[in-house]
Parts: sequence; structure tokens; C-alpha cells
Amino acid sequence: MSADKATYDGSDIKVTVAKIATGNINYVYNGKTVSSTPFTDQEAGKTIANIAAPAGTVDGLRYKLADATKSYAYPDKDGDVNVDLAAIVSGTIKFVDADNNTLVKQQEFLDQTPGAQISPLTLPDGYVLAVDANGDVQSTYNYPTTDAQVVTVKVQKLTTGNRNDGMELTEVPSFSSDNNTIGASDTTTLTATKDGVLSYLNLKGQKADIYMSATDLKSNGSALPIKTLKANLSAGLADVYAANQTDGYGHMIVNDTTSKKGSLTIPDLQMTLSNNNFAAGTYSGTINYTMVSDDLN
Repeated sequence: MSADKATYDGSDIKVTVAKIATGNINYVYNGKTVSSTPFTDQEAGKTIANIAAPAGTVDGLRYKLADATKSYAYPDKDGDVNVDLAAIVSGTIKFVDADNNTLVKQQEFLDQTPGAQISPLTLPDGYVLAVDANGDVQSTYNYPTTDAQVVTVKVQKLTTGNRNDGMELTEVPSFSSDNNTIGASDTTTLTATKDGVLSYLNLKGQKADIYMSATDLKSNGSALPIKTLKANLSAGLADVYAANQTDGYGHMIVNDTTSKKGSLTIPDLQMTLSNNNFAAGTYSGTINYTMVSDDLN
């Protein structure tokens, strides 16, 4: 009696297994976890899709990705992924008249770095930063350190002086620059408000002169090392920096006018510094305009 015998050769068995990981996506700001999102059995090394900063406010702040271009992947084994965040705040800047405590203007700001200096600080037309009890300009203002707050900036109306013996400065310009890279070898242009127009009355038609003088520009009590501060006049550039003046009134910009009404244009100031020994900041000062008659009798 016989039987057939079947023979089977051995064959490979192939099983494809993917590495998976379980853990948390931690959203981290300044070393502290703001929020976490768990993940389960995700493919190791695979790019995490739709990474986004947590919505809403946590600890008084809102957040954005510190680097929106950076991609993150699931780990090779069970564990966490840390996503770096940057804090942001939004709110309102209110410009308040220091003399009567009334609101002059307000403007919104969005998604700014908490505590950072507000730059540029754009003042309402016709106003300058108010001085403190020591007579110094409060020149540095910062965004709040928590969200949805109000920054109050005290301002004073740009004064044109009282009418004296028929003379009055009815409109004067102020100047500003948003240049963030000022050096000792640079010339920085400070552009005028109101198109740089200075207007005056001289109702008696007597001979009168107008002078211009600029004080130091300070930030938190420290002054810029100004070498020259020149007004762009029709006759050319003239240094109006008070420290360089010999006349107590400043530099004469109008000489012996007898016009009962007149104006001139000062489109900008040209500033040069003597050295680079100054800190970053917003520097502010005052320009004084004076109208003087040859004979007040």
C-alpha cells in the first residue's frame, strides 16, 4: 500500500509594522506649558498637521506660534512634543489732555509684544507729549503686559502763545522721525506736522522777528548726543539746537517783518549726533518759537 507524499517548500512571511507613539503636544511659553493636546498611536516621525496656537486668553495673554514656518513631527517613541509660543496683546491707546483730563483721541493696537516699547507713538495732530512734575517729557510708553488693556498717554495742546501787542504765532509745526537705525555718522530727517507751516499775526505792522530754538531730546532723563539740529529754511539749513545758540531766543527765522499776517514753511529738521553713546528708545523734546518786536512801546 502506498500513498502520495506532498512536499511544501518554506516561504517567507512578511509583516509591515509601523512605529507609533502616544503622548502630548505641549504649547510652551517662556518654559511654561500654556496648554496640552494629547495624541494616541500616531506614526513616529510623521509631520503634525494643523499646528496652531491655543485660542483665547491664558494667564491674561493671547499667543501665536513663535515660528510660524517651523514644522513639528511625532516622536520616535511615546513622549511629548513641545511647540514654542510667543505672547501677544491687543488693546487701546488713549491720548488724554494733561491740562483738563479729557480724551483727545484713541486708537486700537493688535497683536503686539507685551511690554515692548510703542514705536512709533503717533500723537494727535496739534499735540505734544506732556511734561512730568520735573519738567521732563515722558518719552517712553510700552504695550501692556496683559491683554485687552488701555495705555494712557498724557499730551498737551501745541501752544502758539498769547497775543502780545498785536503779535501772535497762530500755527507752529512739530517734528518727528521713526528712524530706528540712527548712528553718529548719519543725518536723520525729522519730518514736520501740518506740512511745516508756521503762521503769525502782526496786527500793528511793526518790525518783528521770529526765533526758533530746540531743546535736548530725552528718553527717561538721558539726552541724545546732538551735534547739530538744523531747520530746513528757504534760505538754507540753520542750526536751531539751543545748546549751539548764542542768542537767548534761538535762531532768527524771520527778520524785521512788517506784514500784518504771514507764514513760512519748515518741512523738516536735519539732525546729526556726536557719538553713538545712547540707549535705544523714543526721545522727545520741545521746540520754542518766539516772536519779538523791535520796539514794544
